[in-house]
Amino acid sequence: MRTVLGYCLFIPFALLFIVLAFPLVFLPTSVRYENRFYFFLSSCMSRAFFRCMGISYKIEGAEFLPAYPGEPSICIANHASALDIFALELLLKSYPRVWMSKAGYMSVPFLGTILSRMHVPLHYTSVYDGVRSLAKIKALVQGRSSHALLFPEGGRYVDGKIHPFFAGFAILARKLQRPVVPVFIKNAGSLMPPHSFRIAYNSQLVLRVGKPFVLQEGETNQAFCARVQAWFEKENAR
Repeated sequence: MRTVLGYCLFIPFALLFIVLAFPLVFLPTSVRYENRFYFFLSSCMSRAFFRCMGISYKIEGAEFLPAYPGEPSICIANHASALDIFALELLLKSYPRVWMSKAGYMSVPFLGTILSRMHVPLHYTSVYDGVRSLAKIKALVQGRSSHALLFPEGGRYVDGKIHPFFAGFAILARKLQRPVVPVFIKNAGSLMPPHSFRIAYNSQLVLRVGKPFVLQEGETNQAFCARVQAWFEKENAR
């Protein structure tokens, strides 16, 4: 009943977001990916979701979050639930960002149009599709103050483990010469399991922001990827 009431309270906020955001996504490419008002709306919608649903959350390491506009980064997080997306939107506030998102989300009426205009779809069908998506997100954030956002595990996992990272974020970090900001999300999978809209209310969501990682001289993409994954594994063991 609490979950149902939460969704009923949230629906007006979601509709308001769509109404206000829809015109903004049709702005020219040179403008829309750095439109802080759009990202302010998106962050507010996520904050409204947490409040309407009654989900308690805590942010640790907020001092490591990049400052606008001079610190555009590659932001990555572990992924166990759709709740992760709301959490990162809330965390980054109005800082411009470009997500790499599952292509299936783009088919949702109205919201899918917004996502297809503001996110880079990833189809998971071939290596070529992944390379093409990386090239597109690189082109969209290069020379701009926008973050690139990825889930390096490549999917959602609810077994409580950190799964092998794909090296796409390391490739972007090298090509864009940007730091990687890690965000470990704890308890999202137990609060809102995949393929479920029910909130369990059995724990508090915790967002741990880590100190940015920077590629070292001579460090390979694989070594950098392993170093970052080791941080996530350490946080997961806490």
